[in-house]
This record gives sequence, C-alpha cells and structure tokens, in this order.
Amino acid sequence: MTIAEHQIREHTSTWLLRCGLVNTPEELNHYEAQQFARMIAISYPNRGVEDLKIWCDFNTLLFIVDDILDEEKNTLDKRQQVISFITDFITVLENNSSSSIEDSAIFRALSDVWRRMRKRTTYAFQQMFIQSIRDMFAGGIWAYDHIANGRKPQLAEYLENRQFLGAANFATDSLPFSAGVYVPANIYKYPPIQQLTIHCRNAICLANDLFSLGKEKEFNADFNIVSILENTRGLTVNEAIKEAAVIHNAVVRDFVRIAKSVLIFDTDTNKMIRKYIDALCCLMAGNIVWSTENTTRYPHHYGYRTKVY
Repeated sequence: MTIAEHQIREHTSTWLLRCGLVNTPEELNHYEAQQFARMIAISYPNRGVEDLKIWCDFNTLLFIVDDILDEEKNTLDKRQQVISFITDFITVLENNSSSSIEDSAIFRALSDVWRRMRKRTTYAFQQMFIQSIRDMFAGGIWAYDHIANGRKPQLAEYLENRQFLGAANFATDSLPFSAGVYVPANIYKYPPIQQLTIHCRNAICLANDLFSLGKEKEFNADFNIVSILENTRGLTVNEAIKEAAVIHNAVVRDFVRIAKSVLIFDTDTNKMIRKYIDALCCLMAGNIVWSTENTTRYPHHYGYRTKVY
C-alpha cells in the first residue's frame, strides 16, 4: 500500500464513522475489506491525495447507496420510495440542502462531500456532474421497472443502458475533477472521442458482469450480460461467459483501434487527447486489477475462467 493510498483509506474510514454511514466495527471492516481506497489510488494515479480523499468518499457513498437500492429492487412495492430517495439525492446536489438531510446519514454524508467537492470545481462541471448522476439513477430505474414488470432485458437495450446502470458514465464524466483531465466540449463531441468514452464505460461494465456473476447468481442475475446471453441465445452458463468475454474484448480492441486514429489536431490538443485516453485506460485497467486482486465485493467462484483483456 502506498502512502497516498493509506492516507485515503484512513480518511474515508474516519469519514464513514463521522457521518454515521457505518456504526459498528463489523460494518467498517465490511467496507474496508472492499478496498475502495485501492480502487481510487490505482484508477487515478496522477491526482493529488486531497482530491482523491474527496473522490473516495463520494465513490464509497455511491457503493453504499447501490447496496441499499439493490435491496429495494427486490421489494417490488417500493418504487415510490426509490423515486423519493433519488429526488432527495438530486436536491442535495442542486441546492446543497434537503428536508431529508437531518434524518438520513446518507444525505448528511452527501451534503458534506458535495460541499467539499464544490469548493474545488467549476459551476459548469457541477452541472455536468449532476446530470451524470441523474443518468446513473435513470439506469437504475430502468432495471427496477423491468424487475417490477417481470421483464427480462434484451441484449441491445442492456448494452445501451449498462453504462448508466453501472455508473461508468459517472466515472468518465468526472475526470476533470478525479484525474485533472479536461477536454473542451468541441473536442469531446468529436464522434471518435465520444466512441472512446462509450467503449471505456462498456468495457468497465462488461468486465464487472464477469467479475460479479458469482455474487449475482445468488440473488438476481437478470441484469448481467452472461444471464442475458443464456436467456436470449440458449447458451449454457460457461458458453455465455466465454461469449461475454468475446464481446468485452472486442470493445477493448476497438478502443485501441480508435485511440490510434484520433491524434489529428494541433500539438496542444493532441496532448490533451492523449491525457484523456490515458485516463480512460487507467479506469479500465484499475477496475480489472481492483475487482480481481483486491476487493471482497466480487467473489470469484462461478463458471468458466476466461481471459479479459
């Protein structure tokens, strides 16, 4: 563990306790074992430790929220409660206040970390960030509604929504803060750059589907590409795992192909694009290392072992 990672870990553990997000040594050990500080340190290797402390707080909070919403998805009569939760979450980001702050450790923690993050970001970034959170929650509602109506997702719609369901859009959209990498809007809208961004998001999420399959098979694995391939193509689980890896690897190979072709601008712009591509690569690589070597979040005990690039 590097000094920076240790500092991030100690800070976030103290923050979880201070905000009341965990209340017992067992709860703290549960989240420390998932090693979110490790994920942050290896995914954003070029950012200063103070920014990464904030970023680790925010990401840890989102993982806790994800755990809560996963429980709610399995209770089909709670849709309005989920919608109310999301509304309050967005209200805190938009106004830094909500009637729920005093009653909820989640919203007190959100208000605290968002206050610190706002001090270190521009208004334009904050508005983009809030929209990214909206899109992330919209992905969750899409999945919730499928579950509530007894519908299994089709492959095409799943691939369209997976980046939001897995908050990968949030990871790439946040790079100006989390990695110190800024791409001007006119360059970001350049179709190959947009495709690189989407490929990065999908690679992260498809890899996570493979890593989390064992955990999800114990509950509801409908929103996992392996299960979707089983259901839609009549594959065995091992065949579906192999096919999911093929799809993931094709995405990564196309990312590499596009990355080699986009440095067509002036020297300064190309340098900026190269930094952006490097940051996307760190996200993809960091996710694989953390998921397979560090965290307890994804038990690896299901099905065929296959290579993920």
